Amino acid sequence: MRWGLDFLKNHLLFLVENPEKHDDLIGKLHGLKNTSVNRIRNMGFEQLKNFLIKNRSCVVVLLIEQKRGEAVELLYRMHNCLISPPYLVVISKLEPGRLLNHINSNSVCRFFDLNSSDYSSENVVSWIEKI
Repeated sequence: MRWGLDFLKNHLLFLVENPEKHDDLIGKLHGLKNTSVNRIRNMGFEQLKNFLIKNRSCVVVLLIEQKRGEAVELLYRMHNCLISPPYLVVISKLEPGRLLNHINSNSVCRFFDLNSSDYSSENVVSWIEKI
């Protein structure tokens, strides 16, 4: 059996409302070894679906400050087509309850509260590196 380089690479998708406010986190995500980083916002639904099917080890990072709609819609579509990322990081000021209802139970999820001392870009990257 031949293993390609993609087998060794983590694929990371992220959705950030205000990227300029989170340069530190985005820079650290791009700095992860053996990681390909892509923005979800630039993907259509079929492209996202195909990406999730092809890259079964991908990590999805959702950073949601105020506008929950786009993230909920994304999670709802993944849930409805029975495709979910194996690892999901949700970083938000919003309460996790309603947001996390749209996550398939086969995802390993980590929630970071933007208002908590638990949140830092280092903690997020550290959690992803442990996967």
